[in-house]
Amino acid sequence: MKSFKEYIAYPYGLWMLIFIAVPLLVVVWFSFLSNPDFKAGVYTFTLDNYQEFMDPVYLELLYRSFLYAVIATVICFIIAYPLGNLIVSLPGHRQNLMIVLMIIPM
Repeated sequence: MKSFKEYIAYPYGLWMLIFIAVPLLVVVWFSFLSNPDFKAGVYTFTLDNYQEFMDPVYLELLYRSFLYAVIATVICFIIAYPLGNLIVSLPGHRQNLMIVLMIIPM
């Protein structure tokens, strides 16, 4: 028999399925479709969208997007690790306060 702790993950799994997996699959599905005449409900299967994506302009935009993501990640690590060490070195009641102060802006 499963314990309560195992059942408590089911709502989160359902939430992920509905709000992450399904929209992602819809985007992938529509990436293979084309509606050249803009008629409602009239779609044709095509790979033209991916052929157009291989244009150098779009590849440059993809490269820049990944570059900005790497820069943002490095900046977050540079800020987070010293801050984490600072929080660990504080007494218990101060640790909780600092963690709450870090979470509130999110």
